[in-house]
Amino acid sequence: MSNKHRSAQGKIVDMSVLAKMHEKTRAVGNMNINARGDILNNRNEVINDTTNRVKSQYRNIVNQQPVRPPAPPVSNNFQQVSADPVPPVQEIVEEETLSTAELELEKELNEEIIPEKPKKASKDDKTSV
Repeated sequence: MSNKHRSAQGKIVDMSVLAKMHEKTRAVGNMNINARGDILNNRNEVINDTTNRVKSQYRNIVNQQPVRPPAPPVSNNFQQVSADPVPPVQEIVEEETLSTAELELEKELNEEIIPEKPKKASKDDKTSV
């Protein structure tokens, strides 16, 4: 990925190439580091490399044990529980007596009613205005 920018004079400046060229140069400020992040001494010599610092930080984080309470001991002495089957629920159905008129209506509702297809209108059926 290139970080190309246009300067005020119209020249194109690639910031990633510029940073790569000057990564060993001492940074301005009071932190005593270079552009890579290496710690430098007064003679601009690398005291502690960035990769070594990152590795040591990672080792410190990984080696720390998480704070968890100890798990309670698990016993293997399980009691045998007898599983009594649940008796099925019996539904009480009251039979209703239907009159003959109601029985005929029920038969009509239960019959399958097939609707007829609509017929196409012929030319003779159309009314003219």
